[in-house]
Amino acid sequence: MHAMTKFSLDISSVKETDSCKIVTHEQGDIETRLYSSTSGNAIEKIVDGDLEVCKMDKDQLCTLCELYIKDKYALLMLLIKRAQSFSFSRFEKRGRQWEWIDHRMFESRVYNLRK
Repeated sequence: MHAMTKFSLDISSVKETDSCKIVTHEQGDIETRLYSSTSGNAIEKIVDGDLEVCKMDKDQLCTLCELYIKDKYALLMLLIKRAQSFSFSRFEKRGRQWEWIDHRMFESRVYNLRK
């Protein structure tokens, strides 16, 4: 892997930085945000204000996050690169807690969110 500048991403913010661009889309009462790191940058930790959502392992790079928000409920999906492979990691926020969920649960939750 090439040397990347690593940074913490605060998903409670909609303010772009030199390290990260944000695209926001609203449909009905659902807000979707796409956070993408700029060239040469990678996300090493994701926080939601003062809550830590997750932290990448040393051999992982995260360059893309997709966040779905409805009222105080949220779903987050990360694109993670490790060596020559890619994977996704998904999280659900209930109240003030973020928890890892599997892909089936994530897809089901996104589907129900859009109903």
